[in-house]
Amino acid sequence: MNKGHFLLGAVLATSVFGGAVCAQAARDYPTIAAGYAPYPMAVAVAEQVMQGGKLKQPPNVISTSPESAYKQFCAGNGSESLDATVVLRPMNAAEQALCAANGVKDIAQFKTGVTAIVIAYPGNAKDFDRLSRKELFLAMAKDIPDPQGSGKLIPNPYKTWKEINPAFPDAKIQIWNSSPVFAYYPLVINQIMMVGCKQVSTLQNLEITDPKAFETACTTFRKDGAYNEYDSLDSVLPKLSGGMGIFTEVFATKFGLNKLAIDGVEPLPGSLSRNLYPLVSPLTLQVKKNHLGVVAGLKEYLVEATSESAIASSGYLLKQGLVPLPLAERRKIQTEVQALTK
Repeated sequence: MNKGHFLLGAVLATSVFGGAVCAQAARDYPTIAAGYAPYPMAVAVAEQVMQGGKLKQPPNVISTSPESAYKQFCAGNGSESLDATVVLRPMNAAEQALCAANGVKDIAQFKTGVTAIVIAYPGNAKDFDRLSRKELFLAMAKDIPDPQGSGKLIPNPYKTWKEINPAFPDAKIQIWNSSPVFAYYPLVINQIMMVGCKQVSTLQNLEITDPKAFETACTTFRKDGAYNEYDSLDSVLPKLSGGMGIFTEVFATKFGLNKLAIDGVEPLPGSLSRNLYPLVSPLTLQVKKNHLGVVAGLKEYLVEATSESAIASSGYLLKQGLVPLPLAERRKIQTEVQALTK
């Protein structure tokens, strides 16, 4: 398999998505922009499509931010524009307005599953029964507001969990997070650090007075040994004794790790599929309907991305961290896709 098309994002993301051109000048491969976190899933689908032997060229999957993916998607229609996006959130109102302004109006959107990150703990999960994202931020951040009330940011003084919350064990803070090479690293920044940071009153004021300093405080991890990053899942498991690890829900389940409730919600199948658990993101696939049947391979990609072999409870995307939807929801999606692609 020639994976060159899967790796062209750095060039294409800044060059080819300017204006709309006639869709009849069709490409012989689909172009899909994927957010950093779901990029491995989008590539896995592309590889499966190529294995079918029906396409001359592999799909071109671009790795970029969700914001950039939607900006490019909404730039216009035609052969020089994106055909689809794979992102861990739906469009916001501003992005929808951009699409409408540029004539990108006939869009099919599908939630094909969810991804979730969990806090795994080898001890008794009840020890951290009320763990919040604010407390996780206070455990992992490099600098935090002075606990003595001076109002200044100081190097994180917390050594034990009990110092953060008297209800927690008098245990040393030891957290293992993925390094930036893992797809879910941005989720830790956005869904734990940023959210927890905004729940600290002193930092709420900083967000207003100095947004740049606020972002630095919210996204910079401590380097005193309480927080560590792993490059290999195999290497981190033996180090978890007494500490916590941040993993995908699928990985934690596979190895029988205890998963902590966050903000009072446990990462159970029902809370994950219904977006009740706070560290969950919907895998959202959007396709331009007017490119279906014009751009070679786009129909095949859409069918494969929503197939049981990809998104069911035994689908190959589970290895990439996908949490499947209930069967009834999957069937509804597949019926809609069948109507679009027949």
